[in-house]
Amino acid sequence: MHKRRSSFAETHTTHVVGDIEGRSPIIIDDIMAGGSVLKQLDVLYDHGAVGKACFSVTHPVLLPSALKIMDEDERIDRLVVTNTIPVPSEKHHPKLVVLSVARLLADIILNIHEERSISSRLILS
Repeated sequence: MHKRRSSFAETHTTHVVGDIEGRSPIIIDDIMAGGSVLKQLDVLYDHGAVGKACFSVTHPVLLPSALKIMDEDERIDRLVVTNTIPVPSEKHHPKLVVLSVARLLADIILNIHEERSISSRLILS
């Protein structure tokens, strides 16, 4: 989906990309603060999405409003985030999965130090 932010708390889907009918939504975003992207699920289900939705976010600010939306919307299966921002225990949620980027960064730093390519580390397999 393509989205536009009209304010800090408001995001609007402008259009859905691809045929999602009969498929479970997977939404990838760079940052989540207030959780406005979580509220965009209606548009995806209106276009035929089915099942539970998974979100992936690189930087989890996770304000209380985002955690509340995750509590209230049964269509959200999980939110997978990285630890680029610390996730304190009070923000841990049953639907939240935190992945560490430590190994990836360590490998990249080592390769740079040893003057080796980092290209292979940038491709997820």
